[in-house]
Amino acid sequence: MGADLLLPPVAGVALVSTAGDTLTNLANRFHVDAASVVDFNRLRYGADDPLPAGLELVVPAGRGPDLAPAAQSSRPTAGFRGRGYTVLGPGPVVPTAAGNRFAFGNCTYYVYNRRQIPWQGDAWAWYGNAQAMGFLTGRTPRPGSIMVTWESGYGHVAYVESVNADGSWVVAEMNWVAFDTVDRRLIQPGGVPLIGFIY
Repeated sequence: MGADLLLPPVAGVALVSTAGDTLTNLANRFHVDAASVVDFNRLRYGADDPLPAGLELVVPAGRGPDLAPAAQSSRPTAGFRGRGYTVLGPGPVVPTAAGNRFAFGNCTYYVYNRRQIPWQGDAWAWYGNAQAMGFLTGRTPRPGSIMVTWESGYGHVAYVESVNADGSWVVAEMNWVAFDTVDRRLIQPGGVPLIGFIY
C-alpha cells in the first residue's frame, strides 16, 4: 500500500495510486477527509473500495507523509547511520543572507542563506516553485544544488556540498538533527525519499 508522490497543481499532494490504496487510507495518510479527495477528483469509488493502480489523484490540502519522525526525534549524532545515510557531524554555520524571510532555525532558512531563491513556501513546494520560475531541476545531485525530500510532513531541503564517485552526496542542512542545528549528512542513492534537485 503506497503511492508515488508527484507535484500537485494546488496546495496539497498529487500522487499515483498503487495496488491496495483506498480513499480512506490515502486520506488518513495525508491528514484530510476522504470526502475532499472524492469531491476534488470527481470520483465514484466508495471510501473503502480498492482503487485501480495508476490512478492520478490530488489530495487537496494534504500534508506529505511523516516519513522520518523517528530519525528527527532521536537526534542522531556524528557517525549515526540511518537507512541510506550517515550523519557526519556539524556543518558550516553561514551568515544570514539579506532578504531571508524563512522561519529561523528551519531547513528553508539555512538553505536560503546558502543560495538565495526567489520563492517562499514549505520545503516540499520548492521543487515545483523552482520549475515554475524556470530553474533547472532533476534527479541527479550536483555540488551547489538544493536537495528537496519528503523527510517530514512539510518536506526538507538541504544544500549539496559535494558528490562522490559512487553516486553518494554530502549535504549541509539545518533542523534535521535538531532545531537550529546545522549538520552534514552523507546520503546514498535511494537513501532518502527524494523529490529532486534544484540546480
